[in-house]
Amino acid sequence: MRDVYVDFKRGFGIAASPKVGTLSIVDFFFELHHGRKSFPGEPSHGLRELGLAHPASAAFDADVPMIAIHRDPYERIRSTYQHRVVREREAPARSFRHFCERLGYFRGYSSIAWHTDAQTHWLGARPNRYAAVLSLDELDTLPDVVARLTGQAAPAMSRSHQMRDKPDWEPGLKEMLEPWVADDLRVGWNGETSIGRTSDNNPGGS
Repeated sequence: MRDVYVDFKRGFGIAASPKVGTLSIVDFFFELHHGRKSFPGEPSHGLRELGLAHPASAAFDADVPMIAIHRDPYERIRSTYQHRVVREREAPARSFRHFCERLGYFRGYSSIAWHTDAQTHWLGARPNRYAAVLSLDELDTLPDVVARLTGQAAPAMSRSHQMRDKPDWEPGLKEMLEPWVADDLRVGWNGETSIGRTSDNNPGGS
């Protein structure tokens, strides 16, 4: 697993991959530490700058309650296309279909590889090792989950920029992407699995 984000002082951590609300999570941690929202472009506005990025092993070995946040892996890929190809123009895909057909090639661009690596790279393959598992659609409940796990109040979530005008899922596109999302779907990083969101710990998915 890659680095996770752990607040050892407050006693919780979060694991999330790119394109799964990470900017909102950064803002959440910033406000938790500084008692205010950040200003656009403010220095030290990052999890590494806040000293919160740690190897996953350090968090689990310390028995810190960890929260995993995940997303439908097909939607992560579509969001990557909209962000990295349409908005940032970092790769010459002619269309979303072209991007899906040649995703292996376009992953030769480091930013696209980073944003389309399976969520298992960040979250591992065992959802049940987490104190809570939230889908991206449940991100607004993160402060309540943190408060329950730590016994401390947490600031409300403010969702960062969300992509609009995403391309349609034309017939056959998801089938093209199956090899790239298979690991996530196999272990439950499917945008539906939910564990420990409420105090009764009633799973909302597998």
